[in-house]
Amino acid sequence: GYMDAAVSFLRDRGLKVRNSVFYARGLFEDRAQGLGIPIEEVPEALQAATVIYGCLFGGDVRFFREPLYQDFFRYMDARQGFETAGWSNQFFLGTAAAAFLWQSEIMR
Repeated sequence: GYMDAAVSFLRDRGLKVRNSVFYARGLFEDRAQGLGIPIEEVPEALQAATVIYGCLFGGDVRFFREPLYQDFFRYMDARQGFETAGWSNQFFLGTAAAAFLWQSEIMR
């Protein structure tokens, strides 16, 4: 699904989520680690997506032109989830914001 693809992109490139406030799956990962159980045993975590409160509808155009953002879009688009599974552009933009921007770079 969506989160598996997004997490694979980050993992394959050795990237960590910069803005954990927007990363719901990370909360489940922290809890599972604290309980000493594998994340795979927490079904909710496997379906958790990026959480954005309100609308992320714009930003500095340079962010969307960055090679990392463009690479992420190509990677996700190649999985055809936007067409076949109805992946939300809000989840995509939210994931990109969570992974590639620091909290101080996001205005609410």
